[in-house]
Amino acid sequence: MNYARIAALGLVFSLAGCINAGLPDFMKGSIGQTDDKIYARLGAPNRTVSTQGGGSVATWDERNLYGRVLCTITFVISSEHVITSGSTTCPSSSF
Repeated sequence: MNYARIAALGLVFSLAGCINAGLPDFMKGSIGQTDDKIYARLGAPNRTVSTQGGGSVATWDERNLYGRVLCTITFVISSEHVITSGSTTCPSSSF
């Protein structure tokens, strides 16, 4: 097992509740919506990790012209394809 991956997922889930309060408006509006809406806006994620309950954690990278990651957007998606929480390191002006 990849313990670093499990620890990272645990951190995402434990922080999700307090992180949602500071999300940009478009991300706040995505909570409770189906994942197809976020895929339509952001395209395919750069990384997706499946969770034990059948859901997933999807992360998009915003990169500069040289391929360097500038910031990330992450959503936790339930097994019913509903976005339950999100976090970002991007400034709200990126949206």
